[in-house]
Amino acid sequence: DESHLDNSRAESTYAELSGDIEFVDYSMAYRPGLDKILDQLSLTIPAGKKVGIVGRTGAGKSSVMQALFRMVNHQAGDIRIGGRSLFSLSVDCVRSQFGVVPQDPYLFAGTIRFNLRGDMKVSDVALRRALETVGLSFDLDASVQEGGKDYSVGERQLLCIARLILLSKRYILMDEPTSALDRKTDEMIQQLMRGVLSDCTVITIAHRLESLEHYDLILEMGEGRLLRQGPPAEIIPKLVGEGVVQVDPDIAAQPIKGQFVA
Repeated sequence: DESHLDNSRAESTYAELSGDIEFVDYSMAYRPGLDKILDQLSLTIPAGKKVGIVGRTGAGKSSVMQALFRMVNHQAGDIRIGGRSLFSLSVDCVRSQFGVVPQDPYLFAGTIRFNLRGDMKVSDVALRRALETVGLSFDLDASVQEGGKDYSVGERQLLCIARLILLSKRYILMDEPTSALDRKTDEMIQQLMRGVLSDCTVITIAHRLESLEHYDLILEMGEGRLLRQGPPAEIIPKLVGEGVVQVDPDIAAQPIKGQFVA
């Protein structure tokens, strides 16, 4: 984790970045002396696009996210946003650029209001509007158990997105649940990406083949490097044909639909 490193040469002031995300011959390991997890990785994530990252187990998908958060040991190369090196900024500044929707979101014991607002100075009107935007009709005073176990994974993900909307994050990192979301939640997330999140750069570790059809660009990782990239119509048949994705046998008659385990 780079958060403990000396940032005396990095800018400590807040900067709001914009533009493409670029990995330039970037290499990293989890700790000094260990094997490289990302090895001379070079790729570009265009600003405002919806990008799905796929690959087999150990391909380096999650490591891309960790690298963006500077949670790992940087060995070589650079990561830039809008041409600006993330290593010229403080770790806190870098992490503040991103909103995160984890695979299994955690809610804190309290109320919906508490989980949405946090330490933000936001009116109840704005909170209700955010809930309405993501298709939720919860009362702000509705109770939440620790972890959010009284809410479904899909509802928790939508609550995360509602909070990111309130925070106006320009870059969003998502980790899809490996199991299928209910159809209503899945459709709402896709609708949000085409609507209120249309100007955001969304990077998703994609576990569900059917959702890939909605992305602008698919990146396939392998052994810490970018193996190939392209639009869904070009990449999905190759992923299925080469067994990179596992099609749900219940819908095997529709080869571009299904799930894959990554």
